[in-house]
Amino acid sequence: MQQTTAQSGPDGRVKRLDADESGSVGLVVESSDGKNFILTCSHVAMGGRPEDRGGYFVDEDIQVELRGRQTNYGCVRFSFMDNEQESALVELSELDANEWRNELPDGTQIGHVLNVPSEGQRVSFFSSLNYKEVSGEIIRLNVSQITIEYGPVTATFDNLIEVGMKNGSITYTISEKGDSGSVVYSENYEPIGMIIGGNSNATYIVPIQRILDKTETTIKQHVHLT
Repeated sequence: MQQTTAQSGPDGRVKRLDADESGSVGLVVESSDGKNFILTCSHVAMGGRPEDRGGYFVDEDIQVELRGRQTNYGCVRFSFMDNEQESALVELSELDANEWRNELPDGTQIGHVLNVPSEGQRVSFFSSLNYKEVSGEIIRLNVSQITIEYGPVTATFDNLIEVGMKNGSITYTISEKGDSGSVVYSENYEPIGMIIGGNSNATYIVPIQRILDKTETTIKQHVHLT
């Protein structure tokens, strides 16, 4: 994938200002009242472990650094966790929103949600950690009782999508620590889900539509002027 002058997007990094570790930018999403947000994992935005704040909150300014083509700053305005997802939204100012697009470094735009993924389907994500596209396939759909470690705490999730690489009956993960928040997409660049964790055998993603429904947002579509 050849780098061009595309604006910041899924190749960006997210880090809470008072935390040591960072994660990945997922997508730019938009609320019904026109506000723009960066979608990522709750454990990324909240500094290492997911926190259920019940959804939207404005009573505390939890600042994060958004590092892409340039560095921006934003405040966490949504953090949620239950047995089927963990997600967060970082609000962008109107000015900063113009610097972030749902585009890969080569300018390819990530499109509309693929609502019906299938086992064996080829998928990819752009690892902002290693700055390269990583590919694999969907191993299983609707997997449950998946335990993910977040430092000293663990969480168990249901109805996730399991992705990885297969070698006969053996599967391997396609992500590593620091890839959480990345959006996984189809060969046609349709978003399928967001990485929330993994182990040596598989990477686990939350279906993207489930997150959009909970956050009451839509994927921002960017128009190119010619």
